[in-house]
Amino acid sequence: MKNIISFISLVLFTVFTLKTQVSGSPQTSENSGDALECGFIATQSQLDNLENNPEYQSNKINFIDEYKAKTFNRSSGQMALSQIDWVPIKAHITRTSTGTGGLTTTQLTAAIDSMNNYYINANMQFYLCGGINYIDNNTYYNFNSSDETVMHAAHGQANLINIYFCNTVSSGTSNLCGYAYYPGGPDVILMANSCAINGSTLAHEMGHFYSLRHTHGGSNGTLTSELVNGSNCSSAGDFVCDTDADPQLGNSNVSSSCVYNGTAPYTGGVATDANGTAFTPNPNNIMSYSRKSCRDFFSVGQFARINAAHKTSRNYFTCATFNVDFSATLTTSCVTPLTVSFTDNSTGATSWQWDVDGDSVIDYTTQNPSHTYTTAGSYDVSLTISNGTTVITKTKIGFIIAGAKSIPYNQDFETFITATNATGLLEGWTTNPVNTTTAYRWNVDDGGTVTGSTGPFVDNTLATSAGHYMHIEASQGSQNDVAELISPCISLNAGSPELSFAYHMHGSSMGELHLDIFSGGVWTNDIMTALVGQQTINQSDAFSIKTVDLSTWAGEVIELRFRGIRNSSFRGDIAIDDINIKCIPGTNPNPSANFTSSTTNTFTGDPVMFSDASSDAIAWKWNFGTGASPTIASGAGPHNVTYSSTGLKTVSLIAFGDCSSDTTNTSLNIGLVGVTENEFLTYFTVYPNPVNSSLSIKTNIIYSRVQIINVVGQIVIESNGNSTIDVSELESGNYIIQLIGEESQIIRSEKFTKN
Repeated sequence: MKNIISFISLVLFTVFTLKTQVSGSPQTSENSGDALECGFIATQSQLDNLENNPEYQSNKINFIDEYKAKTFNRSSGQMALSQIDWVPIKAHITRTSTGTGGLTTTQLTAAIDSMNNYYINANMQFYLCGGINYIDNNTYYNFNSSDETVMHAAHGQANLINIYFCNTVSSGTSNLCGYAYYPGGPDVILMANSCAINGSTLAHEMGHFYSLRHTHGGSNGTLTSELVNGSNCSSAGDFVCDTDADPQLGNSNVSSSCVYNGTAPYTGGVATDANGTAFTPNPNNIMSYSRKSCRDFFSVGQFARINAAHKTSRNYFTCATFNVDFSATLTTSCVTPLTVSFTDNSTGATSWQWDVDGDSVIDYTTQNPSHTYTTAGSYDVSLTISNGTTVITKTKIGFIIAGAKSIPYNQDFETFITATNATGLLEGWTTNPVNTTTAYRWNVDDGGTVTGSTGPFVDNTLATSAGHYMHIEASQGSQNDVAELISPCISLNAGSPELSFAYHMHGSSMGELHLDIFSGGVWTNDIMTALVGQQTINQSDAFSIKTVDLSTWAGEVIELRFRGIRNSSFRGDIAIDDINIKCIPGTNPNPSANFTSSTTNTFTGDPVMFSDASSDAIAWKWNFGTGASPTIASGAGPHNVTYSSTGLKTVSLIAFGDCSSDTTNTSLNIGLVGVTENEFLTYFTVYPNPVNSSLSIKTNIIYSRVQIINVVGQIVIESNGNSTIDVSELESGNYIIQLIGEESQIIRSEKFTKN
């Protein structure tokens, strides 16, 4: 298995028998000398139901895709973010009949905090709902699974995860650390107190509760059918393809240094799969039977299963009395100052503390504050609520992103903070994944990478070991893993923008470097030919420079995404430095913005044609005002626009030259704003104007004939009351169209132009 996320914790468990279901009690079996500590319960039908659930499978795939290539659905108004979901649990602490013993509040809080350190990576956090329920009963204090039904009937609460903490937990004569039910089973987890406080057993049992199996598969003491090559990883073993085939680990085949010794003592000593390939299991997975001191991480695939079960089969948990959540009127804008109104959506709160800029300082204590961000950047937002006895916090990372940079734009990363865990980025730059040391990732670095024979020795800006640059750390991760480095919003306020950046790609297992751009609400991948494989002969070679024409996006607000793809081994560190966007001077240095419209007074639903009349422009950005469809456009046009609302509209055009721009505005009346009521009630307009072939009449006036008159007063076309006139045979020029009444009087007239 490929380590993606690791933590410092321990884990304790054991048994999972898939084919032999003990109805109403935990499953147990012998474990060849290792302590019997997990009585996980799952029926074959529960397993089948989940694996055949298309919604579950879709959510699982989506989680993995979002993790590897987090694609933001950004627009000028909002950005889709990964949401941390807060899941309520009901803690039942058993004590003796006299009220002594039992888990302390401090121990319970620490156990939940430890579990939350893992589940944050599944976009989940757990909290206590309604306080602790104390059960003072000697029978349940030293609990046997045969008493579960009666105990839960008396104390269990609907729509909550009921976790019972007992002095001891047993099934028959077998002692357990605890047990949990697979999705489809009851909302019950049993924990022995000594195991609840060890740092990871609670996370393990919650993993079973959210659809994780043991890494060695469905039968204890039987060799897994999963093949080492992974060809059947989705249907054998633990059904997770980024965990290794596991012959069943334990104390006798994992050393105290957490190294697998190549044997399989629980399966008759067999240490090869059905193909004869030696197993290479990872002794660190929480869901394995490895030494307790070695178990310290979940894989991305395991997190995906947890999150998918949370969103599908176990998506009904709610706390009616206490919950924290908030929203905002706007989360992303490339414009500053940005004013955001926050709304508290919590339940049961009596006090509020807001940190709206991620500086760990409380900014507001009102329920629904507003805040103005004046400096461009990415801001974490936290809301802490209290109901007088309990405090819970919800933090949305990078929830507010404000402001756009202008060109010329330069970023040399010298002020960024050197870190090995994909942090330390500033000024609106982000990376995915972030805050991890066990994934294929971008890091801020200086003085050479940690891996020999790959990566640069110095940066490009200073050419010294003190200079900072961005590099992908390839020591962790798997082949085809993706690491993303995303720029802040940048306004390409010129007609000929060009990007340049320095790159260093040396290593015998060099992967790929791609460049993508975000504009108009979508990502466009590979705006340059990808750099694939080793690009330098020697590690000491200087950075190379790559230039990319950005004129296609002139006038737009964009983001850049440097996307690295890992090859098969750790010798594939990619480095970039000195991001520069500038304009290229040319033959159009001084644009003058101008445009024409087919009319300045019209009605909702009628088309208006806008045509560029600028000089020395090479790019255009239009805004047609409120109620317009489309609202914005690029290119010289002409652009046909309709309006859904009446009023005075301001239409603007920015014309871009090579390195400068010019703006012009005009006003347009929709619905004949300003005329008298009687005039508005008898309206008459023709369109399109100018016209090429077919002229349409829109009016509520009753007429019998239509005449078209040329500039010398001649009738060139006459029609009997038609609303569409063919003018294709007319010569180019100006004409008058007249509506004629039944008594041959001229009722209304209007000018138009024939192209």
